[in-house]
Amino acid sequence: MEECRPDEGRGREEVYLRRMVRKARLIWPVPPSLALLAAAYIYYDLYWKRRLLPPGPTPWLFFGNLFHFMFYRSIDEMFLAWKQKYGKIITFWIGPIPLVMVADVEMMREYFVQNADVFSNRWRNHATDCFMGGAYGIIQIDGNKWKEQRRFTLRVLRDFGVGRALIEQRILTEVDYFVDYLQAKCEHGEEVDICAMHSVCVGNIINSILFGYRFPQVNKGSAEFRFLHSLLDTQSRLVIHPLMGLYVVLPSSTRLPLINYKWKQLMKLRDELWKFISKQVQVNQAFLPCHSFVVVIAVYNVCFCRST
Repeated sequence: MEECRPDEGRGREEVYLRRMVRKARLIWPVPPSLALLAAAYIYYDLYWKRRLLPPGPTPWLFFGNLFHFMFYRSIDEMFLAWKQKYGKIITFWIGPIPLVMVADVEMMREYFVQNADVFSNRWRNHATDCFMGGAYGIIQIDGNKWKEQRRFTLRVLRDFGVGRALIEQRILTEVDYFVDYLQAKCEHGEEVDICAMHSVCVGNIINSILFGYRFPQVNKGSAEFRFLHSLLDTQSRLVIHPLMGLYVVLPSSTRLPLINYKWKQLMKLRDELWKFISKQVQVNQAFLPCHSFVVVIAVYNVCFCRST
């Protein structure tokens, strides 16, 4: 049996130590200053900046609550779940930007109807400005333009019966069409997609006020209705995609290949909606004397022509 000489043992030990040192160099410890800075940022991001805001889901570092969209089938389901958990006012984070959501009808009426001027300022962002073509509409504008547009819209909608018995008659008329269609289907023993027919019913009420005509109930509405419905459904899915939050926080990302594919889809959808609205404007301008006090878009055209 051979004896192990002390020199050989020390040699193997030195080789082993050298190997350990080389491995240790690969796992270099984090400098204390960097660790302290990271801890301070995590404390600020997860606690300090949220302490005075209404409750809501804990945001992820850098990304906010964008990835929460992946855990729910729809945005409605997500906010209903949050309302049950956090209450009627919820803070939602798009990256580093907080959005306070009101999830109760009575509180919405109190804040945004009775005290509308207090909440007249709007958070403008790149995605909304591009989709609307600038500071247009009612929802995403503020200042004098917002007051003027809001005043006009409320006046016209009241004239058309919104908030009064007249709009109730419009709704009941559309319900009669709906019931007659269902009865005809039942008499022939045919299957009916209630959700699709309900969408046509609601769409007809809105479309008749805005543009002066309704869609047929047959075949789940006309081809035009199905096209518009698919556009709006696609828009609802696009706006809750996590990449949309990136486009809002970092607008330059809309020009980056590979990650800007959702942005391209949104802009294509916008162009289709604009094309439809432009067509409705042209049709109503052609029949302006006949429609002057029948539909919202015609009244808007009349007021626009008078102002110019």
